[in-house]
Amino acid sequence: MNILSKVESDSGPLYQQIRRLLESELRKGTWKPGEVMPTEVELSERFGVSVGTVKQAILLLARDGLVHRQSGKGTFVRPIDRGQSLTRFFRFRESDSGRVLHPEIKVIDFELRPCKQEPLAKIFKILPDEQLFVLRRCMIQDGAPICLYTSYLPYSLVPGIEKLELNGKALYDILQQELGIYVVQANESLRALPADPEAAAQLGVQEGEPLIVIQRTAYTFNDVVIERRMIIGRNDKFEYQYQLR
Repeated sequence: MNILSKVESDSGPLYQQIRRLLESELRKGTWKPGEVMPTEVELSERFGVSVGTVKQAILLLARDGLVHRQSGKGTFVRPIDRGQSLTRFFRFRESDSGRVLHPEIKVIDFELRPCKQEPLAKIFKILPDEQLFVLRRCMIQDGAPICLYTSYLPYSLVPGIEKLELNGKALYDILQQELGIYVVQANESLRALPADPEAAAQLGVQEGEPLIVIQRTAYTFNDVVIERRMIIGRNDKFEYQYQLR
């Protein structure tokens, strides 16, 4: 298949066109995160272009963080980097000694219910009467809750998730290992909001006290929204550090 027949109306250098086609295939899940892509020679034969053109396209994908190249092993699809989440700025330390703490996340409860909320229905592109799986979890240290997680997932995409063991693993690992669903992209925003009565009671703070709120929209292949998550943390446990280089 010659690439030119597929992008007749496209403009720009050929390697840019190859890059866009490869990105489209990555978005569709042709190759899963962690998998090795075809070699540059194989791709050049498939698209009817030179190896150099394919290499330029691959280098662009690597620059954009979609793939990573390993010398002698090939080009691999890069999994989502959870370490870049805004939640990394929640630093938990013992107030007196400064000892680093390692909180655990436990399930509070979960339920199946109609979507109802128009904003969520619009985000998930579902009807208001379609079912959502709502999972509530809590980050706990020494028996005290310090962070709340509420995840909304369209049940049609995660049927049977309520029967799975949801404690002890990251949600995205459960989705991938148990349901074959990959989270390949996520958008997050951060702001401070006053604690409402429910959050104040759950986190053991005063009503109206500022809390850190992180809102996440996570996507699987084909830009399908798989999760909407609200993370609420105590502001006294939040610490932002960044080193300019």
